[in-house]
Amino acid sequence: MSATMIHATAIYMNKMGVLLKGAAGSGKSSLALMLMEQGAELIADDITFLSVQDEKVYACADEKWQGCIEVRGLGIVSGIQTKQNVKIDYVVELIDETPQRMPEIIKKFEVLGASLPMFQINKDEKFLPTFVKIAGKIISKEVSLLSFDKI
Repeated sequence: MSATMIHATAIYMNKMGVLLKGAAGSGKSSLALMLMEQGAELIADDITFLSVQDEKVYACADEKWQGCIEVRGLGIVSGIQTKQNVKIDYVVELIDETPQRMPEIIKKFEVLGASLPMFQINKDEKFLPTFVKIAGKIISKEVSLLSFDKI
């Protein structure tokens, strides 16, 4: 089993693991907090360890930072109940640019020889938590994306 550490936040919601990527200050922790207010559980904030087993990606927090999350303007809050060693089902990358309105394919995030579906969403999107949830519904096949040839 191989492992690596990345700058990302990981949460568990709707029975799925979600990795939130983005540049420093892009709002990963704030987005995690918004989703936690809606029932998500924290896996790791800011420093996430990823491992691959049987071609599946798993996330956990560093022992020292387990149960901690940064709340910008308040500091690092500790004592939060977390989940550990959770399978990650998809990635949301917070970006500065406006993403393609209707991308033809779902992007991939490659890590340790494994591949995860990745959605890019502008970090300032007004309905960011809703977009993250809809991405999960796409991955779970609860809803589907129409291809251009079906429109």
